[in-house]
Amino acid sequence: MFRTLLFAVGMLLAMPVFSQISFTGAGVVIAPELRDHYPVIQQVLKNSPAEEMGISPGEILWSVDGKSTQDLTTKEVTLLIKGEAGAQRVLVVGSNQRTVTITLRLISGKCTTGDCRNGEGRIEEPNGDIYVGNFTNGKFDGYGMYYYYKGEHMYARYDGHFAAGKRDGEGVLDNYDGGYKLKGTFKADKVEGKATLTFYDVQGSYTGNFASNLPSGSGTITYADGSTKNISPATIDAILIEAGARKETVVAEPAANTGTQSSASTNAEKVISDYDFTAIKNEMLKVENSLLYALDKYAEFHSKYMEVLRENSASTAEQQSGKILDACVGYIEQAYNGIDIVTKMGDNAGEVTEAEFDSFQDWSQAIAKVYNAFNGGLNDTATISTWYWLNVNVDSMRGYLEEAAAARHSLF
Repeated sequence: MFRTLLFAVGMLLAMPVFSQISFTGAGVVIAPELRDHYPVIQQVLKNSPAEEMGISPGEILWSVDGKSTQDLTTKEVTLLIKGEAGAQRVLVVGSNQRTVTITLRLISGKCTTGDCRNGEGRIEEPNGDIYVGNFTNGKFDGYGMYYYYKGEHMYARYDGHFAAGKRDGEGVLDNYDGGYKLKGTFKADKVEGKATLTFYDVQGSYTGNFASNLPSGSGTITYADGSTKNISPATIDAILIEAGARKETVVAEPAANTGTQSSASTNAEKVISDYDFTAIKNEMLKVENSLLYALDKYAEFHSKYMEVLRENSASTAEQQSGKILDACVGYIEQAYNGIDIVTKMGDNAGEVTEAEFDSFQDWSQAIAKVYNAFNGGLNDTATISTWYWLNVNVDSMRGYLEEAAAARHSLF
């Protein structure tokens, strides 16, 4: 029960968020890791020049316009490919190192049925997502259903109202991979106000106020037997504890004074130390939340930048979205300072068990993965390549934060 509920609540933080997709490029997403010192094409977007030219996921990208891509980062490769509509790029790809000439152009969703301008229709987004519903001026507007895909796998579905291309109004989000259903009011893609979270694999539910996808203030847990309990503040930690989703510390009874210890006592000592991790765990949670806020701000920055870019220059888009990006960086710096606090508190924790040490290690490694992913794309601000970075890394970064939360919860 512990692992299931923890995963479900953690996945709430990774709630699918989107804006309608439209950008200029080749339509290839570069994997964050190299293969034999060369970048690999992780994804080929639908309705893109790359798809039309027969480029496939998993192929090595050897060069761009005659420049070798050996040991280049994802950002560096993306910068080589990007450009204005009509520009051409010569790519050498695949095991046979074939040469492919691509003309960059606007990539957008493909209307497969109906009227995707003003009416009812069905559109397939470049990243594989599908929307079926009402349109106004080419944007999702009114009632519709949005299906989220990773490759051929549909991992979530939203059924509800939209406005100006975003979830807005009453709706239900089924997150199949996350193991939960969320029913409430959405505003600009985020859950706001009263909402109910129901778990697929864990009996019971949570109802309370939400702000920017997170529980806010007080709420009520309904247990499997129908009983209820009000909790305030309704933090994720409080929900886990009150729902019985976190293990309680169990101290073994001391063995009888026979000169030897019982096996139960010995095993308990191997798992549990007498150190109170409450303060450290609170600081860990602050770090995780700061990085979650940073991810939200990055998504907000990108959405604003692309919105302005459609009708203005890149410099104007950068200027109007710059403050949002500054806020993102501020949260990252805040998390970094928090990590320093956690490290110092850990140094003063005294003797801990091997299991507790492993939990610290797992948490630190998960947080480090988030920072590495940010470093892979954040410096390339206000450019079209931010979309590539966001598409490749956001899901994995939120996954790393789930790993960190799991490690934190494993500390008694």
